[in-house]
Amino acid sequence: MNNISLSKHIKKRNKNLLFAKKKKGYAYSQKKKKKRGVRLRQRKPGGIKKRKQVRGEASAKTTPPPQSQHESLIKQMTTADNVIKFLRKNRSQKTSTYTAAIKRCSELKQPNALYTIVQLAHQQNVPLNIIYCNTVLHYLDAWNKSGTQKKLFEQWFIHKELTSSTTPFNPDLITLSTMIQGCSKRGDVKQALYYFQLLVNDYNIKPDRIVYNSMLSICASTCDMESAEIIWNTMQSESNIQIDALSINCMLDMYAKCGESKKLADLLNYSQQLEHFISIDEITCLTIMSKLLKNDKVDEMFDFYENQIPKLSLKSSINIKDKRFIYLKISGHLKKMELLDKDEFDKLSYHHQQYLNIFYNEQYPLVKDEPVAVDNKDIRRLLCSYVLLHKNNWMNAVKDVERILHQEPNFVHFFKYWTTGQQKLLDFRSTSNTIARFMLRYLMTFKRDQLQHEFKNGPIKILCEKKIYLKKVKEGESYTSSKMRSIHDELREWKIVIRSEQDAFNNAVWCLNQDDTLLFFQKVPSGEDCLK
Repeated sequence: MNNISLSKHIKKRNKNLLFAKKKKGYAYSQKKKKKRGVRLRQRKPGGIKKRKQVRGEASAKTTPPPQSQHESLIKQMTTADNVIKFLRKNRSQKTSTYTAAIKRCSELKQPNALYTIVQLAHQQNVPLNIIYCNTVLHYLDAWNKSGTQKKLFEQWFIHKELTSSTTPFNPDLITLSTMIQGCSKRGDVKQALYYFQLLVNDYNIKPDRIVYNSMLSICASTCDMESAEIIWNTMQSESNIQIDALSINCMLDMYAKCGESKKLADLLNYSQQLEHFISIDEITCLTIMSKLLKNDKVDEMFDFYENQIPKLSLKSSINIKDKRFIYLKISGHLKKMELLDKDEFDKLSYHHQQYLNIFYNEQYPLVKDEPVAVDNKDIRRLLCSYVLLHKNNWMNAVKDVERILHQEPNFVHFFKYWTTGQQKLLDFRSTSNTIARFMLRYLMTFKRDQLQHEFKNGPIKILCEKKIYLKKVKEGESYTSSKMRSIHDELREWKIVIRSEQDAFNNAVWCLNQDDTLLFFQKVPSGEDCLK
């Protein structure tokens, strides 16, 4: 037998062996299945039949039911008009179809179509259910349609104005939670309390933690301490409600706004107890400090920073080096200087020195030895600290202001009070009222030649908060910025009162009356205090 014949013989034999093995294996598997079937019938009558039935049910579950075809089509639509036309044409009686339509129009950012869909469902006598109602109320809240949301809630659940095919039903926890969250966004504590009372008293539903936190949040935003404390005490008495960081933060926020430093400290101590420990981070601490500062509770803010935060740091992770703490401390000292009387020079001097310590040691520690870029905001605050220090005599601050702006070699900054466009304007948009008033005094007293040169002997023009002004004008309001009102008050305090009027071509610009300005320059010598 040659090599080729041998090779063919081997291949044929292997093929036959493989076929025999397959045949034998098939026969064995069939025999095994038969035996197994017998055992199953002996052990559980009708077992095989039941298994086939289960398989059939599983396959039925994977097949989309006929009623979902409308919803699938709606999900593919690209405009709200197509969705509404589809609903009108098909006149579906399935609530899920209208629920899908509400979701799709919201995804397409067409909130005005939501109420149209609700009206269609009512006109076509679609039986409503709680899922549909909750979906409508949720998306109306998401698009800030609070009026429509409130109207539908009352129509469905208070007046029971449902379709004739709908069996009346009550709102559930999700319904009232949605309504309360909407009130929280708007700061409407009265309406939120109304829904909360419906939840607890009328429908006998136990609030969950989300509802409680929403109520605490809205009470905190409106400083309704009495209602917040009632809700807080109720939460503590509910064994199934676990107080979390959000609950604590809402209460801390409210106590900070109300200046209740004692209650604030007690609540912090409560949060650090082992049985209900809640970690406090720097965000919470910064929020507390900023609320205290905003409400002029500066001493309470410093007390919290110096006494409470070190205690909290023992158990909680607080990044005390966060730069926002520096900003709040600086703002606190400046606020304190604003609140102090001009005759309290020792206290003014103390807070000014504290400000300088923070500026040179924490904000810009290298500025003593080398040139450093100083942010314009920090330059303005530094100038403000010197102006406030000398509030009893503003001219004493001139030397320090000129040194900071023009003589400090290591201060690299771009502070300016002129616009850079074609029209020269005194630009006070970024300055505080204190600095705006000081700079106007300084320029009119010491820099008259510069003013006359820049304005070419025309009216001196001032720009304050242009963006806000233009926004108000678009809304049809008559508006004068707080800074410009402050400058009006300033000019009335001068030895020669200077009137101001809006520019004929730009209502955001105010012009000093030329006759008054000329009289001022004639009557009040250069370098003399302009104030009465």
